Amino acid sequence: MQDTYFAAQASITINIMKGYILDTKVAIASKDGKHVIGAFGSIKYFKVFDIKNGKIVDEEIRTVYQTDAGASLPDISTKGQGPGNMPFNLGVFDAGKEKHMKMAKAISDCDTVVARKMCANARDSILQFNMTPFETSFSKFEHVVEALQKGELNDEKST
Repeated sequence: MQDTYFAAQASITINIMKGYILDTKVAIASKDGKHVIGAFGSIKYFKVFDIKNGKIVDEEIRTVYQTDAGASLPDISTKGQGPGNMPFNLGVFDAGKEKHMKMAKAISDCDTVVARKMCANARDSILQFNMTPFETSFSKFEHVVEALQKGELNDEKST
């Protein structure tokens, strides 16, 4: 028996009898392209797995072009006085949201996004593209994919 599961409006086909996800595409955030490391906004790569009929049919590494995504964004790390060193303000927060939206758009063909950590802007950006966000403590891609396929991937969002 099959049914369609709607998570954050992204459809994922699952086998109700076994609880296995049959068809989905997942993007996993990574700083090194080899492990699940880093917060969504600071990563350099997405490892993307395409799963059809419960099997991985394709996987790829996508580079996050942070220099392009953040080229017009102000530097939020400066807090001094003088030109280019203004204190943090709400305008900077909005610019950070733009960066997260650009990163989410780059993987918007996926159903699920997994990272070690995600801020509120990252989660909201992922949801804007109808993807489901998950925070995880897994460090290996294969553990994330296996848990997702079994329907056992839990969102470990810290509160």
